[in-house]
Amino acid sequence: MAKKQNNKSKHSHPPELEEKEMIYLSFIYLLEPFYIDKRGDKIRKKVRKLLIITEKEEVLILGKLERLNLVEKTGFFISPRNKKRIKDILDNLIQGEKIDLEKITKLFIS
Repeated sequence: MAKKQNNKSKHSHPPELEEKEMIYLSFIYLLEPFYIDKRGDKIRKKVRKLLIITEKEEVLILGKLERLNLVEKTGFFISPRNKKRIKDILDNLIQGEKIDLEKITKLFIS
């Protein structure tokens, strides 16, 4: 019988979230107010470019985050539900060097 692999990570994040989903969630927290209509097109395009995802993948990520009660959708506005939890996820991504702050700063300042 094969040994069961231990998938536990040293980072505290919801195990059901993939890295790109955690990063996207972090952007919702950092870039509040986060709009999913024309008001947010420019920002969301930059986030998709950074994460190398399509609009369809973005829609799936947002749906998953909403189903997991990590974000709340009100009209065309997405807001984080548990900012403390999301801040912890963001801190872990930064500490684990999964987010390049210099690259993100350049992307959003340009």
